[in-house]
Amino acid sequence: MNKPTLFFSLLATVAVMSCGNNETSPSQTLSASKYAKGSFGYDVQFLKQYHKDLVMLGDDSTGAQVLILPAYQGRVMTSTTEGMNGTSFGWVNHDLIASGKPA
Repeated sequence: MNKPTLFFSLLATVAVMSCGNNETSPSQTLSASKYAKGSFGYDVQFLKQYHKDLVMLGDDSTGAQVLILPAYQGRVMTSTTEGMNGTSFGWVNHDLIASGKPA
C-alpha cells in the first residue's frame, strides 16, 4: 500500500470510530456526587474529572471561594460565598466540557 492510500485508510478508520456516541452526560457522570447540582462543590467535582490543574482561592472564615481554570486562559469558572455546599455563581457549560471539544 502506498503512503497516500495508507494515510486515507487510517483517516477513514479514525473518522468512522469517532462517529460513535460514547459520551456520558454530565448528570450521568456525577450521579453519585455528594454535592447537589448547582452547588460550588458539584462544579468543582465535575471540573476535576476533566482538568487536573484547578486553582481554588478562598477565605476559610467566610466560605467565599473562586475556582480558576488555567487551561481556559485563567478563566474564573465559578465562585461561591458559602463553601462547597453553597450556590455556584458561575455558569459552567457541562455538556461542552464533557464533550472534550475545545472551548
